[in-house]
Amino acid sequence: MDGWRNGDASQRARIAGDVDENLRSDGFLLVANHGIPDEVIAALRTAVDAFFRADLEVKAQYECRVGGNGWMPPGVEANSYSFGVPSPADLKETFRAMHEVPGLVQPNVWPAEFPELQATFTEYMTLLWALAMDLYELMGVALGLGPETISQFASAGVSSVNINRYPPLTETGAVADGQFRIGAHSDFG
Repeated sequence: MDGWRNGDASQRARIAGDVDENLRSDGFLLVANHGIPDEVIAALRTAVDAFFRADLEVKAQYECRVGGNGWMPPGVEANSYSFGVPSPADLKETFRAMHEVPGLVQPNVWPAEFPELQATFTEYMTLLWALAMDLYELMGVALGLGPETISQFASAGVSSVNINRYPPLTETGAVADGQFRIGAHSDFG
């Protein structure tokens, strides 16, 4: 992404052409040099791991329903329903937060016992949003349109970040027929 952010017009056109070609031939791409510092990712992993390792009584204070902000324990969500496929609940736990836009989204739930989680999660979301905007611009150019063609419809207020933990079966118990850590699904947005 560094070449996209800091490149001249010819370099940006070459990158957009490469992305277009890769998406047409392979259907996906790997974003390298995305600009999110390794230390931010490591700090977030440390903070969220500390939360996930907390006692159930602590985590339960921050429990939310599907679509809410906070902690969802294993067995609450069945992602396959996003495809209309009934299945047993997923064997994962999730911590979810959104860009905080008063009046537009539910407020985030930040565990008081883990103050570093809010700071690192918020920094990570901010950096992810900047990356998303770069990718929206890149996709607009790759499609032969202007860089603002897609990004003009984006809103940080409706973006969320889910961090999942997939507990061992010693914690979740036996797996039911058709049950997964996370069922087949499509991410939203």
